[in-house]
Amino acid sequence: MTKPTCPIADCTNPRYGRGYCGKHRARFIKYGDPMKTSRIVGDNMTRFMSKVAVMPSGCHEWQAGKFGSGYGNFTVDGGGKVATRWIWEQINGPIEDGLQVRHKCDNPPCVNLDHLELGTNADNSRDMVERGRSLVGERTHTAKLTAEDVTEIRTLMAAGNQTKTSIARAYGTTRQNVTHIVNAASWKHVP
Repeated sequence: MTKPTCPIADCTNPRYGRGYCGKHRARFIKYGDPMKTSRIVGDNMTRFMSKVAVMPSGCHEWQAGKFGSGYGNFTVDGGGKVATRWIWEQINGPIEDGLQVRHKCDNPPCVNLDHLELGTNADNSRDMVERGRSLVGERTHTAKLTAEDVTEIRTLMAAGNQTKTSIARAYGTTRQNVTHIVNAASWKHVP
């Protein structure tokens, strides 16, 4: 005795639950229709734009899934794409090797083409430092000193009545660290 097959045309899989095969049953449960394969019908650009909200700041923020970095995750052809890269390539063409899409607005979920530009990793790093987004000084998780401590250390060394070793002991750091602070090799952002 043969098992009955799925009633969907051209499907030869055996029936499972609700009279459909496993694949068509899953579609029925997920979408309410055994033939439907996507919740949103339409082309990728329409689907993309349905996931964007225009903010008062002028940013067009991605409202759907995001990577851990905060950048939009747009699923196309079965895989996740960074939303900024996908929209850039749709409008401007392929991105050359070694270039990345950078934000002028410093807002990772933004996909507004007016807020995006191409650049190298070095350009992106320079922007991070210039715009004060880099982890320096007290913002690092390993910082033992504050900007106020650094100013005091430089003042004490300029006065010339203490050694680097005595200052290091007083602030719970090393002589080498005091040398780097005084020579502005570290804590460069503190005047």
